[in-house]
Amino acid sequence: MIVGAASVREVRERDRAAILGLLAELGYPSDAETLDRRLGRVGRESSIRMIVAEQDGRIVAFASLHVLHLIEGPPLGRLSAIVVTEPARRGGVGRVLIERLEGEARTMGCDRTEVTSGEWRAEAHAFYRELGYEETSKRFIKSL
Repeated sequence: MIVGAASVREVRERDRAAILGLLAELGYPSDAETLDRRLGRVGRESSIRMIVAEQDGRIVAFASLHVLHLIEGPPLGRLSAIVVTEPARRGGVGRVLIERLEGEARTMGCDRTEVTSGEWRAEAHAFYRELGYEETSKRFIKSL
């Protein structure tokens, strides 16, 4: 899929360094070995999709979809790790990534998608609302 001068495609092995930089920009720094281990693990899961957007031969965005098979209802698509590099923001790339993953979620039997976002990410919240997402619940996490 092409967006302006950007193409959207599934993640490839050679994308790892770019994804490492994008995740750091999102506020989740890691080292190459840890990222390789994580990508390898999730890459083997049939319920996970990972995509990137590329412009002029450079990766400018990354996003993933995790399909959760629930006891209480149909599968739920969870959008995660959505990041567009600062210079490429507000150009439509994020919208296309999310639309692509929403389509994947439908194909995998999901009747809805969710996205979580830190309280401090006001611009991201506005973006998700523009795409039709509604705030519906609180999220509680306990460190183990």
